[in-house]
Amino acid sequence: MPFRFPSDGELHNNLLTLNRIESASRMTCAIRIGTSGFHYKHWKGPFYPPKLPASQMLDYYIRQFDTVELNNPPFARTPGIRCVA
Repeated sequence: MPFRFPSDGELHNNLLTLNRIESASRMTCAIRIGTSGFHYKHWKGPFYPPKLPASQMLDYYIRQFDTVELNNPPFARTPGIRCVA
């Protein structure tokens, strides 16, 4: 393969790409981990202590995770026709 020096335009484009990669590597963000809900009887044993009362599930959960998705009405229901029409 023959060698050639890159043109000024190619050098400029390569420098822009390197600057974008360098900038992206310095970006940070908070990532939150949780589950879709927290009040599940079948989680006793695998996740919750077996004898943990249901009234203490959320307290236990928040010591493990910093977020939870709540999908209970009115949040998770099929929208009415007026909402989608």
